[in-house]
Amino acid sequence: MISEESMNRSLANDLANQDGHFFSSVDYVHEALPLGSRFADPIWDFSELARMSQGSKVLHIAKIPGEYGVTTRHLLMVQGRPTHPVVLESGIIVSAKPAPFASMMDRAYLMRMLARWGTARNLDRFSAWTQNDLDDLLADLRAGSHRPGGKAVGATTRRYGVLSWGLPIA
Repeated sequence: MISEESMNRSLANDLANQDGHFFSSVDYVHEALPLGSRFADPIWDFSELARMSQGSKVLHIAKIPGEYGVTTRHLLMVQGRPTHPVVLESGIIVSAKPAPFASMMDRAYLMRMLARWGTARNLDRFSAWTQNDLDDLLADLRAGSHRPGGKAVGATTRRYGVLSWGLPIA
C-alpha cells in the first residue's frame, strides 16, 4: 500500500519543473496583475493593488534567504494565483479569489521573520526544523527574543494578528 506521504511526494515531483519550482519563472504573481512582477523577479511590485495609505508597495523577496525565499515565493503564489493550474492540480484548497495585497505582505513578513530566526540557528530550510526547534521558536516568541526589538507574544495576542496556525505576523 502506498502511504499518503509517498503519494504527496510523487505529486510534488510531477508538478515541479527542472529547477524544483512549481511555478515558471515568468508566471505573474497576482491574478490582478498579469503584466506585473514575475515569479523569478527579485522584487515583487504591488503598487497597482496597494492603497495609498499602505506603506511599502513592493516586496523585496530576494532578501528572504535561500530555501526560505523559495518557500515564500511558492506560498505567496498560491495566495496571489489560487486558480493557477499548478495550484488546482496539486489539490490545495484555497479561496478562488486571490488574496488582497495586505494579506500577502503580512504573510511575507511572517515568512521573513521565520527565515531570519531559522538562519540564525543554522537551519537553512523549513524541512530542517525539528520539534525542538519549533519549541525553541515558541519560547522565543513568548520571550520576545524571536527578532531584534521583538515583543513578547502568545497564543491570545491579537495586536500582532496571530495566524490560525499560532504564529504572529512579525
